[in-house]
Amino acid sequence: MIKIKVTTFSGDEKYIEVPEGSDYESLLIDLGINPETVIVYRDQQVVPLDECVEPGEIKILRVVSGG
Repeated sequence: MIKIKVTTFSGDEKYIEVPEGSDYESLLIDLGINPETVIVYRDQQVVPLDECVEPGEIKILRVVSGG
């Protein structure tokens, strides 16, 4: 299991454990977040959703678009 700290767009912080080999898209789905509506940051870098989860801290930011 991999332990990570997750900070969401609403300001919630939580520590969760995910199985090794999990990707960020699966993590978002497990958290009830639509992967198409957010960006995941780790170490101030955007993380591809198909990348495997690594221990540490991530931030999930909501994507806002307008015209």
